[in-house]
Amino acid sequence: MALSSSVAATAAGDAAGSSSSSSDVPPSSRFPADFYLYTYKVAPCSVTGPHEWSTCPFWHPGERARRRDPTRFSYEPLLCPDDKKGVSCPRGDACPYTHHVYEYWLHPKRFRTLMCQQALYR
Repeated sequence: MALSSSVAATAAGDAAGSSSSSSDVPPSSRFPADFYLYTYKVAPCSVTGPHEWSTCPFWHPGERARRRDPTRFSYEPLLCPDDKKGVSCPRGDACPYTHHVYEYWLHPKRFRTLMCQQALYR
């Protein structure tokens, strides 16, 4: 899925540590829902210099937060039984289940299906 130029610029700026977005805008609202579903930790990072991986919306070599592209891989939003046991999944990308919280909560069948409990008590 292609990113609009403004979304790509914001994401690249965030990845590089730019302050292009307002500090009072929560990170979760900087990008449209489609970005989180199909690009967040799916697309590789294009920033070549050092930057903070934990706030970068793209995946990096060696990072465990990498997600499979839900448009290319068929998997259900259910936790992998091997991962639950703490064993490395032998099926890898061919596994029909999710392998970590990013794949689980950002799966198209699960994304934004539950109300945030913190929001209910404000």
